[in-house]
Amino acid sequence: MIKKDRIQELTNATDEAMADAIRKIPDMIHNGVRSAIPRMFGFRDRWQGRDWEVDHCNGRTSDLSRWINNEAEKEFKKQCDKIITKKFIREMLSPEFKQAVRKDFKERFLINFEWRVKELVEEKATEEAKKITDLFDMKSIATEMEAIAREAMSGGELTATQEAIMERGIEDDLSQK
Repeated sequence: MIKKDRIQELTNATDEAMADAIRKIPDMIHNGVRSAIPRMFGFRDRWQGRDWEVDHCNGRTSDLSRWINNEAEKEFKKQCDKIITKKFIREMLSPEFKQAVRKDFKERFLINFEWRVKELVEEKATEEAKKITDLFDMKSIATEMEAIAREAMSGGELTATQEAIMERGIEDDLSQK
């Protein structure tokens, strides 16, 4: 059985803890409100209350960031309207400007033209090289060499193509040795 003294001790400790928690409630409310209001406007507490900055993490937006964006857009448009005037457009169409544009266009055109011609020549050369290598497929050359050898053994005459292949085959054999 629990003694009355122990029950009284526990009751006193509980009362003290509750009284302490109740005393802390105003501070908790004050700190919560102090933190929540800036967050509602899009700020975040960077270093536990010492430094606030605009919260833009993961693309979050707030009323403040939307307001800043709108104000910046308005100011940008206003400045562009000041800069882009009829005089500015006339200056853009000046002979010097047109000449600079023509020069730049010509340079870029020639660079791109040269690059494209090189690319097309390379593609065509690759195609032609493939055609040539396909003509000289080793299996078909071996078959032709056998036919030439049979023709030569039988005493028949070789065609000019067969003779050329035969010479090429002999030259290849000699170069490999």
